Amino acid sequence: MQPTRVVLETERRTTSLEEGYVDVSDEELATLLRLCHDTAESLKAEMKTRQLRIPNFIPENSSQFYNALDKAARRFKVVDRVDNRASKHVDTAITILTQVQTNRSGQVYQEFLHDVLRHSSPGVVMLCAVAFGKQKLANMREDERMNILDVVRVKGGSLQSPSLDVLADDYGVPSLDSKHVNILVNSS
Repeated sequence: MQPTRVVLETERRTTSLEEGYVDVSDEELATLLRLCHDTAESLKAEMKTRQLRIPNFIPENSSQFYNALDKAARRFKVVDRVDNRASKHVDTAITILTQVQTNRSGQVYQEFLHDVLRHSSPGVVMLCAVAFGKQKLANMREDERMNILDVVRVKGGSLQSPSLDVLADDYGVPSLDSKHVNILVNSS
């Protein structure tokens, strides 16, 4: 018996997730995406009807998290500076990254920022600090923070830019190579 799998069919060919989309036209790709979205929504509705728990691997708020990060990235690219509100969030992130945290919210935020550094760059740490802030991130459920990290891991490259990394460096956002950050990462 073959394992359950999804097969995608266009007018010209049949493909699967494993095979990729090299021979699929842009128009067909957009149609497949819409159909997959509709299928996912239909499956969720059926699971609710059957009163089944919808697994956490379907991050419903990932696009909202990506949009918040993308908005912060676009703002930095346009103004090429850290404004007053953003400055407070970035200062807090730098403090959290470079000092031992004794309270729960500081520890949660520090762990999150370390994870962002491992998966991305100081520039993306700055984006996370500005887009979400310490209080919001510390008060999120763990699965929401994991969704943000997944967005950073999967789409972080599209958020990064040389000017953002220069700005983060100029502002003093530590990298994972930083002596202070390594001491804290190893002691946690």
